[in-house]
Amino acid sequence: MADVPETTARLALLEQRLGRLRMLVWLAVLVAGASLAWGLFEGNDPISEGQLWVAKDPEGRVRGMFGVTNDGIGLTMYDSTGQMRLDVGIAPGGVPGILLLSKQGEPVAALNLVEGLVPTLRLTNVAERARIEIVPRAGQPPVVLKEPGQPDTLVARRTP
Repeated sequence: MADVPETTARLALLEQRLGRLRMLVWLAVLVAGASLAWGLFEGNDPISEGQLWVAKDPEGRVRGMFGVTNDGIGLTMYDSTGQMRLDVGIAPGGVPGILLLSKQGEPVAALNLVEGLVPTLRLTNVAERARIEIVPRAGQPPVVLKEPGQPDTLVARRTP
């Protein structure tokens, strides 16, 4: 019978430790839930909704934009100096286009629809001041050599 008080004492100690363990488990669940909620509602959601999304590099320079502006909808990319180098967009009226620019911001290639119907490809060699324009039209040669100039592209030229 001497074992009964000892067993009772050990049982009381185990119940006390089990109570502490339950409290620690609930505390861990609470901390995990709070951490999850903090992560969900912190505001650094990689998916955002709006009219314009701007991507910046670690130095804070704008490297790309995607969204809707007064010029239409488009994706514009900039090099590390901030110069626009690529613009893909749909101008107001639904005219799609692609514009590639040199390091100096001069248009070197453009693909779009003239008057919303005729596909046009313009390639410009700015250094030699030569431009080729390819426009498929009935009864006319599709390739036209021209002096370089600002292409009459309908791609929106967005600035950061």
